[in-house]
Amino acid sequence: MIQCVAALKRREAPTSLIHDSVGTEDELVTRAEARKSLQSLHLTRAHLEPLLHSPAILEKAGYVVCVPDEPGGIQPSSEGKTTKCERCGQVFVIKRKSEADECIYHWGRPHTARINGIPHSSPRIVLLTRPSGEKSRIYTCCSRSVSDSEGCTHGPHVFYESKTEELHSRYSFSLLKDSTQSSAALDIACIDCEMIYTTGGLHVARVSIVDGSGKQVFDQLVRMDNGVQVM
Repeated sequence: MIQCVAALKRREAPTSLIHDSVGTEDELVTRAEARKSLQSLHLTRAHLEPLLHSPAILEKAGYVVCVPDEPGGIQPSSEGKTTKCERCGQVFVIKRKSEADECIYHWGRPHTARINGIPHSSPRIVLLTRPSGEKSRIYTCCSRSVSDSEGCTHGPHVFYESKTEELHSRYSFSLLKDSTQSSAALDIACIDCEMIYTTGGLHVARVSIVDGSGKQVFDQLVRMDNGVQVM
């Protein structure tokens, strides 16, 4: 016991529950090996160039490849206007979260399950079903029947936009600068964005970037535009 306590004291003081010094000795060894494996991996442009898609394929898949001619960023928020809720499908007036009307919805997706005398609302329905039974469409979030009109989660009404013109009016698209003219440009960069619902639709709230070795080079929260409120 004394040796274990001494070994723990020699560890670096943790700053969070996911710190490298938190865990058993076996967990620390496994984590260190995984980190070395990640450090030995390094993607280059040559690795990814065969996987690049042409602008035509990207456009067919729904990506924005051209900047619209109209001026962008002219309508960052739609507060006070009417649209359809992405969650419950009802028409509502866009309001900030503190004033928004209540939306009752299912956050899960409907799927088909077999039932055999078990109530739809039972959370164990998937575990107790038998091959022979009646099929029913239920939600993954609460196991309620799709025919049940009432949702299981409460929150504000939200909306989502996908048309290029609408997205451009929220925040204007722009082309990237030529990276070959900068010595600090990354050869490979992987970007991940966290999105939130706002009075201007779905808005980016956090951007994280790693390089070809998986090393974090950027991780920042994004301030909302003037007049845009979180929903």
